[in-house]
Amino acid sequence: MADQNEIINNIRRKRRFNARISRIIADVLSVNEIDFNADTVIKGFHKADEIDILEIIIGIETEFDIQIPDNLFSEFKTVGDFYDYVRNATGGKNRSLN
Repeated sequence: MADQNEIINNIRRKRRFNARISRIIADVLSVNEIDFNADTVIKGFHKADEIDILEIIIGIETEFDIQIPDNLFSEFKTVGDFYDYVRNATGGKNRSLN
C-alpha cells in the first residue's frame, strides 16, 4: 500500500510542478492553460517569438530559483521541454511543491 501511495503522491507532485510552469507560459503568451499541452511547440504558438521564450525562461528561473544557461535557450521547442528541464534541474523538488 505504501508504494501505491508514493506513486500517487509523485503523480500529484508532478502535476503541481507542471502547473506552475504552465501558468508562467500562459501568463507570458496571454492564453489559457487548457490551450496547450506538453507536446505544444512554443515558437509560433499564439505568435510566440524568441522574446516570449526569453520571458518564459526568466519567469521559470525566478519561480524555481534556477539559472538556465544561455546556450540552452534554443533547446526549448515544446512545453514538455520546459517541464523536463526544470524537473531535472531541480531534482523534481522545490520547497513549495509539497
